[in-house]
Amino acid sequence: MSNRFSKLEKQQTVRSKMTVCPIIKQKVLVSPLTVGDDLHIRTMVATPELYDSELSLMVFNHSKFTDLETQPTYDDFTRNISHTDRKMILWAIYVATYAKIKDAQISCPKCHEQFKQTIDVDKLMTDKTVSVWQEDKVFTEYSIKDEFRLDENTVINFYLKLPTIADHLSLLSGLSSDMMQQNFDRFETILSRTDELLLSVAKAEITDDDGTDTFETIDDLRVMFDRYIPIDAQESISDKYDKTFDKYNPKFTHFCDCPKCKHSFDFNIDIETILFKRFLNT
Repeated sequence: MSNRFSKLEKQQTVRSKMTVCPIIKQKVLVSPLTVGDDLHIRTMVATPELYDSELSLMVFNHSKFTDLETQPTYDDFTRNISHTDRKMILWAIYVATYAKIKDAQISCPKCHEQFKQTIDVDKLMTDKTVSVWQEDKVFTEYSIKDEFRLDENTVINFYLKLPTIADHLSLLSGLSSDMMQQNFDRFETILSRTDELLLSVAKAEITDDDGTDTFETIDDLRVMFDRYIPIDAQESISDKYDKTFDKYNPKFTHFCDCPKCKHSFDFNIDIETILFKRFLNT
């Protein structure tokens, strides 16, 4: 690169933000987005599966794993890094690029007063934001069993996992844009309840007097959940998953005092949603 760009390159380094991926326990130096990144990602926001894929590629391109001698390939990155870790990198990208959330729309949970505040994104990170992986295996090899009895002779065991970036991309690639739009219109999320279960269940085993049947592919698991699994089994899975994995999900909160009733509360912030709105310029 020409020396004429050296000052710009230096400034980009200065603005980079260090973060830690809590699941893989690796430090990552994250560089700010450029005009080219912004223009490229804006072209993808109308198609959720393309947007998520491009967002993951953007995260990869702006990440330097400082503890590693050799940087991972994109395939290694998506297969061996959790979707939870991606959230931490997105937080660092937001800090490096924008620094603040301007005029965040906040609603008081007590009196429902609507007001706006500018939020320093760097200060969202506290010692309560995230927990480091504590299990006895790396997350890609770790699962926990949730046993559910369908009747006195039939037991189904669900093996729950923390999804990788690749798991998330694979699921989205199998959904139509119309299906995701319907989910968003109904539930304000592009994933249905079944989709969320598919991300968290590695496999299921059904055992009765005739033996054990195993379901591992996304297609088989989707049919099983859509047609045969009762709602209370889904609730059991969700409870078990939350008790095991929710502590690892980053919780970004901004402390607020309501200007009307003076009630103090934590305002929860979804970094992915805030970044998405920034790309939409809303």
